[in-house]
Amino acid sequence: MNRIFFFFISLALFAYYPNLSFAYTDKECSELSGKAKTEFAARLIMYNCGRSDSFFNKNKELKCAIKAGDATTEFAAQRIFSECTF
Repeated sequence: MNRIFFFFISLALFAYYPNLSFAYTDKECSELSGKAKTEFAARLIMYNCGRSDSFFNKNKELKCAIKAGDATTEFAAQRIFSECTF
């Protein structure tokens, strides 16, 4: 019973607010890229963060860019990103 009620409430909410989105804001994207250890990884994060369609449905490239942000050299960040996206 609770599932059905929750479903209809959610459906009504999304029908009433069709542009409701949980995508990253520019501030959140900047904070994510600020944690990167290389400029290359920071640019990857900013580029892919803008392409992410929602907070809950992050694209694979963004997840890989965040992983590449932990690398200490540009070469390592490139390797991590390229291996992760395949």
